[in-house]
Amino acid sequence: MVSVMQKTWALVIIFPVICVLLGFAIAKNEIVLWIISAIFLGVILGFGLRAAWEVQMAFKSINSAATHFGGGDFTARATGVRGFGSRITHIFNSMAIRLEDLIQKIESDQVRLEIVLNTIGDPIIALSNNSDVQYLNKAALELFNTSIEIALGRPLIEVTRDYELEDLIHNSSEGTVSQQVKLITLGLDRHQYRVTSVPIGGDTEWSGLLVFVDLFSLQRTDQIRRDFVNNVSHELRTPIAAISMLSESIENDDLDEEETSDFVRRIALQISRLRLLTDELLDLSRIESGAVVLNPEVIKLTEIFSLVSENLRPLLEFANVEVNYNLDSKMAVEADRSMLILVISNLIDNALRFSSDGSDIRIAVQESLSLISISVRDHGPGFPDEDKDRMFERFYKSERSRTTSGAGLGLAIVKHAVRTHGGTVQAENALDGGAIFTVRLPKRYVG
Repeated sequence: MVSVMQKTWALVIIFPVICVLLGFAIAKNEIVLWIISAIFLGVILGFGLRAAWEVQMAFKSINSAATHFGGGDFTARATGVRGFGSRITHIFNSMAIRLEDLIQKIESDQVRLEIVLNTIGDPIIALSNNSDVQYLNKAALELFNTSIEIALGRPLIEVTRDYELEDLIHNSSEGTVSQQVKLITLGLDRHQYRVTSVPIGGDTEWSGLLVFVDLFSLQRTDQIRRDFVNNVSHELRTPIAAISMLSESIENDDLDEEETSDFVRRIALQISRLRLLTDELLDLSRIESGAVVLNPEVIKLTEIFSLVSENLRPLLEFANVEVNYNLDSKMAVEADRSMLILVISNLIDNALRFSSDGSDIRIAVQESLSLISISVRDHGPGFPDEDKDRMFERFYKSERSRTTSGAGLGLAIVKHAVRTHGGTVQAENALDGGAIFTVRLPKRYVG
């Protein structure tokens, strides 16, 4: 393809030659002059018309690509043009490529920003200069029970229905400090939020951010800490007080031999209680920290159930409670033996605490292609719905379970031991009474 520059140089060379020939023609013959002049003008006119046509086609192609740009298709290019128009389309296409790369980068950055903001658990709202909503992350959509399609472009007050937020934005825009903070009660659950208004400088669509922090979760963490202190103090104080009282009685030497033996036995019982609490704390700490080294092996479930039932037999007989299970003796799971024993022991022990005299604890096992499901059911009173989300927390004891022994560590140990095997545990109330705790474990260890 001949470039525009090459054609221009061709004119520069040809024109003087034609002029020379024309001079000779004038000197020799007038007819030749007219013929040469006509040919010369025809060449010039044809060349000009072709150049104009090429430029026109170039602009037509550019106009078509620009129309696609306006519709959001930034892959369109000006094509099919040669000659004088090729240089124009080349410049346009180079600009189009740079524009497409820039838009792709902006879109990619926007996607990454939205991913980051949506993974943040705290609600976030972006606002324009006139307090119209420009963006809400997933948590904000849930807090105000709305959708992106409904909220975008609308005034903040229409989306949140809260005049305190409107006042916060107004004070922030007029204030001299960079941030404004206010405590506001929001949402269907009426939780208290700490709301921070953060101005954004620069020439951007987002002039400010509202960041919400749910204080309920912080209050819950503080409650867990208080429960921990209270429960540990109670569990330690009771056996220590008993040991102190019994040892003082022995030290006073006013007991006969039989009474002394009984006091020593009771001291040993309280020491066992302290040792159990210490062991549970150590077990939970090791499991949570990942310090436990698992040794997975294929274990028949009937062996574990039989072993745990035998270990708990004195407690079961004292409470007049039986453990019933009926399953194929070949049913097995790949897991760490000591950890599986710990899980089943704590589930049965928990069920025993709420079982009435003469009742039974039923263990049911279901098998799928990849999972083993173990359910332990008691026939006690069940648990309140408000306890469901907290019963696997360490040291948590509901009002109903405060009268029972134990430090509230058993279910926390179950949860973390099951998680180390890649499994899950959940609790539910049976329709006809009692609670059901279900552990699901991969049949093949995947840790």
